[in-house]
Amino acid sequence: MQRRPLVIAIYEPKWFIHVLSVLRERNIFFSHYYTRDEVPYGSILYTDYSLFSEEVAGRSDILVFYDPTHDCRILEKAILASYLKDIYNELVVGVDPGRRIGYIVVGDGEYIIHGIGEYIDLIHVVNYLKKCVPAERIIIRVGSRHRGIELASILKKDTGVKVEVVSEDDTTPSSVKIDDARLLGSRIGRIKPFREKDVYAAYKIAMKKGIEVV
Repeated sequence: MQRRPLVIAIYEPKWFIHVLSVLRERNIFFSHYYTRDEVPYGSILYTDYSLFSEEVAGRSDILVFYDPTHDCRILEKAILASYLKDIYNELVVGVDPGRRIGYIVVGDGEYIIHGIGEYIDLIHVVNYLKKCVPAERIIIRVGSRHRGIELASILKKDTGVKVEVVSEDDTTPSSVKIDDARLLGSRIGRIKPFREKDVYAAYKIAMKKGIEVV
């Protein structure tokens, strides 16, 4: 859960569109910068323009992330700061293998992003995590069904990240108890278990320890 308001003040149009896409896709609450006095108390201000940074210089309650080079690492640090974090202890990518790959990224037990796509889409997500998101460690956990062991081996080779193979027992929506479903709903409310079964299964896989691929 976000603890500090995130405010964005971006001058360059293409980067503005990119940042909007990142924040909206991940359901991150934010507001736009208008004037110094309208910035909520204790905010995180992310900006690529020195003028905006200078304007709030007198507000000691505002933490500014100035990013003139449009560095994804600075953007992710600003996002983390809104959660009162400097770094994730652990990023876990849960993967439900199949004709279409369902995946979800969880940071320290909290939802970050999910999707369904091809292998290359998953690789792009993992590469982004490696390059941009501060984390002590990254683990990919792959379900054992549907050639999951083969997929896990390929992921290990292509990403260089720690990969585990996880049993898929009790990972389908039909196997979940009501209390468990309520807990999951509070954590991954954007995912509907019976509509996005692959992603739901990926989340359950992410939460289980597996056997490391060596």
